Amino acid sequence: MVRKIRCIAVMLAVLVSGVVVQSACADLIRLGSGGELRGKMDRRSRKPSQPEITINTLSGAVVVVEREQVQFVTTRPLSVEEYETRVHTLPDEIDAHWELANWCFKKNLKKQRRTHLKRIVELDPNHARAQRGLGRVKQNGEWISHDELMLREGYVKHKGRYVTPQQLEFIELTATQREAERTWYKKIRQWRSWLANRNRDKRQRGLAQLLSVNEPEAVAGLVRVFSNDKNKEQRQLYVKILAQIPGAKPVAPLVKQSLRDVDSQVRFSALNAIPEVQYTTAARLYAVQLTNKLNEVVRRAAVALRRVGNPTIVPNLIDALVTTHAYRVRVRTGNAFSFRTNGSLNPQATSLPLEVETKLRTGQYPNGVIVLDKTPRLPTKLVTRRRGLQNVEVLTTLQELTGQSFGYDARSWSLWWASHKSSASPSAAVP
Repeated sequence: MVRKIRCIAVMLAVLVSGVVVQSACADLIRLGSGGELRGKMDRRSRKPSQPEITINTLSGAVVVVEREQVQFVTTRPLSVEEYETRVHTLPDEIDAHWELANWCFKKNLKKQRRTHLKRIVELDPNHARAQRGLGRVKQNGEWISHDELMLREGYVKHKGRYVTPQQLEFIELTATQREAERTWYKKIRQWRSWLANRNRDKRQRGLAQLLSVNEPEAVAGLVRVFSNDKNKEQRQLYVKILAQIPGAKPVAPLVKQSLRDVDSQVRFSALNAIPEVQYTTAARLYAVQLTNKLNEVVRRAAVALRRVGNPTIVPNLIDALVTTHAYRVRVRTGNAFSFRTNGSLNPQATSLPLEVETKLRTGQYPNGVIVLDKTPRLPTKLVTRRRGLQNVEVLTTLQELTGQSFGYDARSWSLWWASHKSSASPSAAVP
C-alpha cells in the first residue's frame, strides 16, 4: 500500500508550538518504516477507532498519517525531544559531550547525562570532573564507584548506609533465628564430614541426614558448608537439598549457584531447582545480575530470565543489551625490535650480528644458533581495557518476553516499552 502522509500548512504555527511548550510534553510517533514524528497529537487521534492520526509537529506543521503505518506512540517530556535533536548532530568530542552533559544536568535528564559522562571517560579515563560526575573516586590510580570502594573495604549497603557483612547478618536475624542457624550449621558440618568417612554405614547415615533437611533455618549452614565445596558431587547434593526446602530462603543461594558455579551441570541443576512459585523472587535477583562486572554472569542471568522472567524486568534487559566490561591486560612500557634465532621479527628477542643473521637466513646454520641474551627484558605493566559487548542472550530473552524485535537498538526498545506501558491508559493512542 502506498504510504499516505499529508502535510498541511499551518497559519498559526507560533500558537501551535506555544501550546506544545506550555504542555511540557510531546508525543512521539514511530512509523513502521523507522521514521519518527514529534509534536502534539489532537484529541480525536487518541481514539483507537480513528483511521488517521494528526500531529502538530514541533516545527509548526501539521502531519496526518494513516494509523496502520504507525508502529507505536509514546509521550515524552519536551526536554527529551530537545535532547534527541541535540544529540543527533553531536560531534564525538570531549568538550561537546561535557557541554551536553551539563545541559542534561540542568534539565534533570539523569540517564542521558550519565551516557555522555561515560563517553567522556572512555575518551579520556583521567577526566576527573566526568569521573566525579559518575560518582567515582580515585584509588591507587584507578577510578571506581563509591560502592565499589566500600565493597573493597569489606562493607555492604543496607538501607542507605554501609555496614560489615557481620553487622548486616546480625541486623537481619533475630536471636532465636541466629541460635537455630548455629545449631543447624554444626549438624550439617558434622554430617558433611561423615560423607568422607571410611565406614560405609557412617557415609550412608550422613547422606540420609542431609537428605532429610527441610527447614529454612538450615539454609545458611548449607551455604557455608557446601556452596564452595571442591567436589562437584557434593555441590549437586547441596542443590538437591536446597530444592526440597520450602519458602523463599533457598532462592538466593540457588540463583547464586546457577550463576557462579564453575560446572555447567551444577548451574543447570540450580536453575531447575527454583520452584515456579518463587519465579518472581528469582527474577528480581537475576535482573540485578544483568549489571554484573563479569560478562559471563550477565549472559547466564539473561538465559535464566528466559525461564523465570516476567515483563517487569524488561527495562533491566534493555539496559543490558550492550554492556561494558573491564579487562586487565599486560603491556610493555617500551619499544624494541630485533630478530629471533630463526631470523623472524621478535619485539623482545636479542638482536643478531649482521653476519650471523645473514648465514642463518641462507641456511648456513642448519641447527640454529645459541644466543646468550644479556640484555634486560622490557618492563611491563597491567592496564585496564574496557570493551562494549552485545549480549545475544539478553536480546533473545527480550524478544521472547515481548514478542518484539528491535535488535540491539536500546533507544527503540525504550520507546516501545514506554508506549506499551501507557497503552493501558484510555488516552493512549494504540495503533
